[in-house]
Amino acid sequence: MDSKEFSLLHMRGRYSYSVASLSWIERKAAAVFYATPPTATMEEALEDFLAAYEVKPDWIENLIYIARIYFAMGDKENTKKFCNHLITLTPTDEDERERIQEAKKMLAKC
Repeated sequence: MDSKEFSLLHMRGRYSYSVASLSWIERKAAAVFYATPPTATMEEALEDFLAAYEVKPDWIENLIYIARIYFAMGDKENTKKFCNHLITLTPTDEDERERIQEAKKMLAKC
């Protein structure tokens, strides 16, 4: 994949994030439908999100996913780094405003 295709990297990261976030019961349900259920890790998701970040560092949607993963991994330093970056950006719509609010809430927990 061309590293300039940041949106594809982001989408693959979201897929990995979603699969890695499945609960035990959701994994069992997926096993019913697939011979081999999909697998992914937070680390794989993070790798894609960070690659997209290298190309488009001020993309609010991508930044919140990076912060969520670092938060889930207990990495407070990187959670703060990406949340602080996020809250300096100007939102262009309601979704971006909500993501910035989420970043502020994460910062309060760090």
